[in-house]
Amino acid sequence: MPNEFLSMWDADGGQAARCYAQKPYGHYKEEVYPLFGEILDAMGDGIRVLDIGAGPGHCAVEFYKRRPRSTVRFALMDVGRAMLDIATKRLADMGVTTAECFQRSFNVPGWDEGLGRLDAVISNNALFHVKPGLLAGFYRTVYGLLLDDGLLLSQQAFAHEHGDFADALEGFSDVLSPRRSMTEQEARRWEQLKAKAAELNAAAERKRTEEAARRRAEGREVTEDAGAYANLCLPASAHVARMRDAGFRAGCIWRKMESAVLVGIKGSPFPGKAGP
Repeated sequence: MPNEFLSMWDADGGQAARCYAQKPYGHYKEEVYPLFGEILDAMGDGIRVLDIGAGPGHCAVEFYKRRPRSTVRFALMDVGRAMLDIATKRLADMGVTTAECFQRSFNVPGWDEGLGRLDAVISNNALFHVKPGLLAGFYRTVYGLLLDDGLLLSQQAFAHEHGDFADALEGFSDVLSPRRSMTEQEARRWEQLKAKAAELNAAAERKRTEEAARRRAEGREVTEDAGAYANLCLPASAHVARMRDAGFRAGCIWRKMESAVLVGIKGSPFPGKAGP
């Protein structure tokens, strides 16, 4: 990653990142992370896992909470140095010192350089930031990073296959909202942090933009990673099609409302299970 790389998460000294890390994430902790953990367990001891868009390390933290003696090795990749610093401290406080950290953006060419080979690549609520024109290449790159027997796991929100179905589901949003799993105290905390985060994120983005302009005025090359949300408009089937084009056997293994977990399989990632 170039020295002149600028991330919103680092522009304000990490304030926005620390606020993000405090948000309740029970809906992931109770449903998505256990699913990821069970699948990684089935791959065997000592595997190396890259968490793309790891943020403050929620997935790795939850994994080791349930498996404090696990020999699984996590490599954490995120666009923000502040996010990775938070993740490293959280894991160190648990006695986990094997995690590797890479400050990278998957929207910048060469993001995969030096990552090494991997048994699994996982991502939770991050890949909608991949710019649409780079999505097919992203999946090809991930396929190349994996060993002959590996897999990709990705959870995020996807568009519904038909717009009228999204409209029909409006009433389900309250019934199945992640906030229903929060305690009253967590819900209040969520609302407080949501307002605070919006303010901090806007301020951090202004600082990042100002710093980029200053560096360019000095004749310095600046690499930026502007967040892209256009992939939220793509249904899961469009991602699956691109995963298959990259070489994966791919499909959806879990879904709830807009959220889905997609898997891309390369070879035979589970010991004792023969490939096709």
